[in-house]
This record gives sequence, structure tokens and C-alpha cells, in this order.
Amino acid sequence: MGQTYAVYLKVQFKDEEGAKKALKDKLNRENEDNVSYGVERLQSQHGFDLDNIIDLMSVFFCGFGNRLRRETPDPDLLTTDFDACYAWEGVMQEAFNVMAPFLKDGSYIKIYPDSGKDVGVAMDGKSKWFYTDGPTSL
Repeated sequence: MGQTYAVYLKVQFKDEEGAKKALKDKLNRENEDNVSYGVERLQSQHGFDLDNIIDLMSVFFCGFGNRLRRETPDPDLLTTDFDACYAWEGVMQEAFNVMAPFLKDGSYIKIYPDSGKDVGVAMDGKSKWFYTDGPTSL
């Protein structure tokens, strides 16, 4: 059994290379984090390039094999929707946390699980989280 997620990620980098390094370091800790990101499969079957920031972020913020996409006129807004285990919400939150020091203030992620909403905002090099229960709107 799993959960569905809709994700809206608006990021502006103050240090894109720093964000890449932080996310790659997180990938290297998958055993100690007790999570499998399936990187080898993503690279071989789906052509993910971990030097491409969109592909790298997609490992954390999408279901296996999905990529973040731009569907709005806002070039900084990326979206996705997918099914994953309940614990994937925490994976996304942790990934945003490690990226936060490298993002401009006001960058955010909105995670819509089956119910409620989690919003993370980058401020002063850290992420601040806000949660709601029940039905929500953008």
C-alpha cells in the first residue's frame, strides 16, 4: 500500500553546484538512511544524468522513473505527481532540507499527500516547514 503525491517545487539557486553536491552526498548515504533511491535503474532504464540538476532532484522529488516537469509559464516552477510509499514524504523533506543552504530565500516545495499539505520554504539558508491537515488548495 502506498500514497499519492502531487509536488510543486519552485527553486532559484544561489549555488547550484553546492545543491548538486549536497544531493549527491545524500545519495551516497542511502544505506545509512535506510532508503533505496534506485539510482542505477534510473540511469540505465530512464537515462537519468546525475550532473543534470533536474534529473538529480527528480530522484528525490518524483516516483521512480518520473522527472520533474515545467508546465507553467514560470520557469522556476517544477511539478510532478506519483505514487510511492508513505515514507517518501520524509525523503522529499530531507532532500529539500539539504538543498536549502544553496537556495535563494523564498524557494519552496509544496507536497500534497493523500490528505493535508506540507510546505517547506528556504529562508536564511535553512528550511522552515508548515503543515496542514485535511483538504487544501494551492
